[in-house]
Amino acid sequence: EDFLRMYSGCAVIISHDFMFLNRVATHILDVDYGMIIPYSGNYDDFVRQKRATREQKEAEIARQKKIVADKLAFIERFRSKATKARQAQSRVKQVEKIEIEEIAETSRRHPRFRFEQSRPSGRDVLTVENLSKDFGEKKVLSDVSLLVRRGERVAVIGANGLGKSTLIKILASRLDPTSGRAQWGHEARIGYFAQDHKDLLENPRVTPLSFIWDLIPEEGTAYVRGQLGRMLFNSDDVEKSVLALSGGEAARLIFCQLIVQKANVLLLDEPTNHLDLEAIEALADALLAYEGTLVFVSHDRWFVSKLATRVIELRADGITDFAGTYEEYLAKSGEDHLDESAVVLKAKRDKAAGKSTSTELSYQERKRLQNRLKTLPTKRDDVLEEISRLESRVAEIQARYAAPELYETTGTAAQQAAELLTRLRREESDAEERILSLSAEWEALEGELAALQAMEL
Repeated sequence: EDFLRMYSGCAVIISHDFMFLNRVATHILDVDYGMIIPYSGNYDDFVRQKRATREQKEAEIARQKKIVADKLAFIERFRSKATKARQAQSRVKQVEKIEIEEIAETSRRHPRFRFEQSRPSGRDVLTVENLSKDFGEKKVLSDVSLLVRRGERVAVIGANGLGKSTLIKILASRLDPTSGRAQWGHEARIGYFAQDHKDLLENPRVTPLSFIWDLIPEEGTAYVRGQLGRMLFNSDDVEKSVLALSGGEAARLIFCQLIVQKANVLLLDEPTNHLDLEAIEALADALLAYEGTLVFVSHDRWFVSKLATRVIELRADGITDFAGTYEEYLAKSGEDHLDESAVVLKAKRDKAAGKSTSTELSYQERKRLQNRLKTLPTKRDDVLEEISRLESRVAEIQARYAAPELYETTGTAAQQAAELLTRLRREESDAEERILSLSAEWEALEGELAALQAMEL
């Protein structure tokens, strides 16, 4: 952002980040109505100008339609009267000359989210007691305790590597804690949106249509297709393999799952990652209208500011639990952990003020941290390489599921096919569990690396 603000040339930016566009953009090119329309100002300016232009056109069209309606009423009333015939005929000619502009429909398409709960949960939705999670020698979560009540919208924030996704996975029963517990309350029904959608879409034989239909088998095909249509799946899209879905399509399919499940608790891990601006706005509006309980992780400051009624910040030394909006949290803490430019600015100010600099460390501690800083990139890259290898192996296994020989039904071939299928599923499960562990380790390494780099040892 600092570079773009100082840059004197022309920069063309494509971004789904509202806050970023508001801080950096000076002009917006709107691709809509089959045209490219330029607007001056940042994103908020563009939204106001576009809305005002649309409302002005609609008001003008409404005015013209009223004029035509009044003239037609006069014509109908007096056309048969000799004394008014000339006036009526004059109005006929006037109506013929009036051209009413047709406003084109927007070419923008966004999902139509609507989250409902089949029944409310109890008052105490979630109790977390002394919950900790370790990955080998690396402690990601330490002694986390909290109580979530019905109807709260809880934003979980914090630096990378401090266990935000790990916490959500534990709450969703996708990961076991090392110690402590997370217990759901009476009638709590959980809907889970994973940051990596492929965690929930594994079978190559499943299509969007069958995926949703399996959740609501009592419904007819028209209803299921209708729900998918609300998430922008057309008649061809609903029949392709879930493994062929793009990131955005996979995200919309999971949201469709959450909509038909009608859970009273939603756990969302970075739900805006694969959505465009219109979809993010539509999602935020739908979650505001949702009467259930929401626990979510997001780096999108606009999204958090719009939704959160409670903020939980994960820190290396514990948690901060604040009852209030993100703006209220900022007013009290003074640290904007979702605004990268603000974080950088604070670090610069702290350094200028002589706070928390490496010179306060002992020689031995500084040397140890310098050595650690040298080794972290290699460790991080090794972890990423192993994750990539395992993901490739999982993809190979999933591709093999489509092989006809795995589904023999007679004789020795059937027994061999069943044994092979069992081995493949076991290997796939082990690999995916290892990927989860390595992903959390990678997140922790990234967080540690960023922290050490900020210290300028």
